Amino acid sequence: NQALQRWDSLPDSLREALSSEITSDFIWKTCRDEHIPDEKIYAVARIAGYVLMGFLHPDDASKEIRDATGIDVRIADAVMGAINTRIFAPLRQVIDGIYQPAGK
Repeated sequence: NQALQRWDSLPDSLREALSSEITSDFIWKTCRDEHIPDEKIYAVARIAGYVLMGFLHPDDASKEIRDATGIDVRIADAVMGAINTRIFAPLRQVIDGIYQPAGK
């Protein structure tokens, strides 16, 4: 399983972000503020996890959210903008350093 293999090589800062209740709560609150239904929030959280694990580039996350959930582009961009600012930006160098799409 690629996710388990990747987990073993992740820097501590990304492991902490992935397992943090603060990260999870922020994603849920951000999505609820945009009136995204709970079942679609799971997809947003999964996609954010893919970014933190280096499987998906942060710049591609908004499109992935739109594709996975069908939500409006403006809402997807607003949610990803908030997640990027609060979660990804402080870790951007680390994320960029481990970025390698799945299957590579």
